[in-house]
Amino acid sequence: MFVDLQKVPPEGQPIDRMLPRGSFDLAGEDFRLLEDVTLQGRLVPVEPGVFRLTGGLASRIGLTCVRCLETFETRAEEKLDLLYLPQSANAPPLVDEEKGIRDFDRGLSSEELAAAFYRDDRIDLGQMVLEQIVLSLPMKPLCRPDCRGLCPECGANHNRSDCDCSPEESDPRWAALKTLLGH
Repeated sequence: MFVDLQKVPPEGQPIDRMLPRGSFDLAGEDFRLLEDVTLQGRLVPVEPGVFRLTGGLASRIGLTCVRCLETFETRAEEKLDLLYLPQSANAPPLVDEEKGIRDFDRGLSSEELAAAFYRDDRIDLGQMVLEQIVLSLPMKPLCRPDCRGLCPECGANHNRSDCDCSPEESDPRWAALKTLLGH
């Protein structure tokens, strides 16, 4: 799943690949690939040693709902616009205490956020695809926007059925205050 950068012509190279879902190491990830990943785009040299990859990727993924803990499927589709620089350009921040220069105090530009690094004159498309899918995941995956979640008493999935548990009347963290008020 590598692209040899020495073979990229000056006018660029089309990228049209189907990356098998079994070729990714997803140990420790919060999702599953349910189909192969389609990657289409174009890799163009911008200047010596600098390349831009534009295009998109798509696949079906499986996630777990944070409210009801059911698994569900969704589509991962990402547009790509990445700038690839040689690993040697990934220098540590400049620090010169005598002059008061601390480069790590400055923010990152949008171009720097979209930069990736390559080494040995090749780009690992598999690593890039995995990074982009992880970045596209929702922070709190929901099976549907109106998911009712689980009952905190019996664990019943309220999307499937209601339970006979009585809802707790107040937050237990307020119990000490209730005793002070005489309730």
